[in-house]
Amino acid sequence: MSTPHWVRWGCALTLTCSALWSQPEVLARRQASIEMGAAQGSSSVDVRLQARATATLNEALQSETGWVRVHAAEAWIALGDGERIRRLHAAELSALENSAFRVGAWRILAVTASSPAERAPYLARIETVFLAPGSADRLQAIESLGKLRHVLRGTALLAARKMEAEVAPPDALFPLWALCVAQEPGAIERLTGALASPDAAVRRRTGLILRWLAPQEPWIRQELARATDAEPTASVAAPYLVSAALWLKVDPARTAPWRARLEDALMTGPANVRLEAAQTLMRLWTPADLGRVAVLLDHAEGDVRIGVAWTILEVLARAGHR
Repeated sequence: MSTPHWVRWGCALTLTCSALWSQPEVLARRQASIEMGAAQGSSSVDVRLQARATATLNEALQSETGWVRVHAAEAWIALGDGERIRRLHAAELSALENSAFRVGAWRILAVTASSPAERAPYLARIETVFLAPGSADRLQAIESLGKLRHVLRGTALLAARKMEAEVAPPDALFPLWALCVAQEPGAIERLTGALASPDAAVRRRTGLILRWLAPQEPWIRQELARATDAEPTASVAAPYLVSAALWLKVDPARTAPWRARLEDALMTGPANVRLEAAQTLMRLWTPADLGRVAVLLDHAEGDVRIGVAWTILEVLARAGHR
């Protein structure tokens, strides 16, 4: 019986990643960063936590697969290691393009491209997947085009309009996202209107997209604040609406209670919710807030470990611990 392609791909990526991340200059640079923090007077607790978080995020990039591994790569990109992540994925591209996670690989290479000309081929590949109605990863493709703020034109723009009209309401939000990026008349109004949907899955995805789009129009911010306060705490949409409301700073007077809700989601929610919560809380926290989440570096779910490690490294970097 032949080995499934996804098993061969996972083994190949693990070997390639292990080789790249064990390169002496990589380990030396990370160790130097930690030692510099100690030399500059960082607390021993911060230095140890930074070392643990660095090891955790490196391990996730080396051993995780699929979209969890994509999230680890995106965390490193956000932390300033984009060039290393670009090299890693460029080296693996032929295997990645034959996997179920090809869109994630192209998204990473588009984000880390050094010029519009280098970025263009990866955007084109993602757009080609979106334009193929039978593609199993078509939804991932249009979501990624939204995250990349790629402006659709011509046939792709028509396809987004058609997809929005034809797919289930939660999925229709992804082509609507792309239409918002393209500044399609009425698109942002439809997206904001989805905050009032009776479907919690629609409200959840609307919160996610609004965080990414970060619109500044006062009326949108008011609607988001109203929807966030109205959303039941136990709803699947609540963490995403709270995350968006805090990210956009729509109501400073509500920051404390919203932050408490999101911190609870980080500590107790499912893995995808915790990763979402982490990306907003890292903007609000100081090193004094990190002790409570250190235990999550040993969590069974990769996305939880990634979100917490990313948060720790971002907060400490912002405080001068590089």
